[in-house]
Amino acid sequence: MDIATAHGLTADWTAEVLSDERQILIPIASTFSFKAGRREAICDPNQVLMISPGLVSRDRRLADDDVRAIILTLSEEHLEELVGESLARFDELTIPASHTAQRLAAALMRGEGEDGLSIEDAALRLLCSALGPPSRADPLGPRPLRLVAAVKEMLAQASEPLSLTRIGRALGVSPVYLSEIFHRAEGTPIGRYQRRLRLTRALALLPETEDIAGLALDLGFSSHSHFTAAFRAAHGVTPSAYRGTPPRRARRR
Repeated sequence: MDIATAHGLTADWTAEVLSDERQILIPIASTFSFKAGRREAICDPNQVLMISPGLVSRDRRLADDDVRAIILTLSEEHLEELVGESLARFDELTIPASHTAQRLAAALMRGEGEDGLSIEDAALRLLCSALGPPSRADPLGPRPLRLVAAVKEMLAQASEPLSLTRIGRALGVSPVYLSEIFHRAEGTPIGRYQRRLRLTRALALLPETEDIAGLALDLGFSSHSHFTAAFRAAHGVTPSAYRGTPPRRARRR
């Protein structure tokens, strides 16, 4: 299993065959549109992008921040043993990312790991965490899925937290209907999805900041204490404790 990191990708990528092998991509602090044939998905830090062998895509970045993501290139020899029937999830294009997967991806991005063995172990744990059991919910139709994608694009481009009423008005649908289809598609309310995006972005930004209170406000939290409580509930440590974890050199390909 190879581990690669991607930074600062251009806003408009050229259509290309991404890989001859299966890959999963976990964004850390970026949102982009991934289009493969007639299928298009909005991929953000709450999503895992599933890339099948030989998939040709054309992508576009939806926010001004650089693309930061972990890409795992998977060995077919061991993949079925690791995830079994979850291989079918590659047909879904994107699947929800768990808090555990987000933390493991951020740790790999920071270069935490003393040697190749520990890095590979973290990558395997990330893979198993990302490929959970398939959703049993009835699939939504094309129009509801386009609305869900439009919500994600609005969240990616917003400079401040959005209300459900404001999103619904912008998309021309009722807040009740929008809330229902988004929850069915993503398994979580829009407000919680928006907060998770901000908390995942914090995983990437905390090691680079000295002002946690300022970062909390920049991310849309009402106060340092509000941010600390939400971050600890999601990731099990306080922002200051997470920032203080010393990064170690990791092997990257």
